[in-house]
Amino acid sequence: MSTINYKPANGNSGNDIMSFSSEPRNPIILILLVFVFIVTSLATLLYLHYHRNSNITTLAVPVAVPAIALGLNADAVDCIPIFLHESIVVGSTGKYEKEECTICLGLFEDGEKVKVLPVCLHVYHSGCVDKWLKNKSSCPLCRSSLDSISATSVADESAIVFV
Repeated sequence: MSTINYKPANGNSGNDIMSFSSEPRNPIILILLVFVFIVTSLATLLYLHYHRNSNITTLAVPVAVPAIALGLNADAVDCIPIFLHESIVVGSTGKYEKEECTICLGLFEDGEKVKVLPVCLHVYHSGCVDKWLKNKSSCPLCRSSLDSISATSVADESAIVFV
């Protein structure tokens, strides 16, 4: 029996073809593999970032919240005196100073119904301040608390009420 020995033409033995070396044979392939690895990693991170929260289900646990009275009661709001507005003459020029309601930013007209808060003496349109005080218990401008106002104390303080 005869044995044929095959030797490559370039002089390398057959074992060298299958051997791995530390230097890359083709740098383009190495760059392409690194690029594919980076793109795959970034795509995975983006997927996890945007889909991580969508899979979480939260259970809404009802919590008993105590009822908090935010505004004044209707009796206290109704007992704040109503006045008819009159323009104020400023200095010797004889010009009238126009005041405005800081809730609606509208100017007061002569004869218009206004309310003066007894704690801070700020003036507002009657309808504007009534709506405000049903939701909040402080002056809209200076935030002075009106919680201490009761229906009897407000009625006693007002001497003149125009309706």
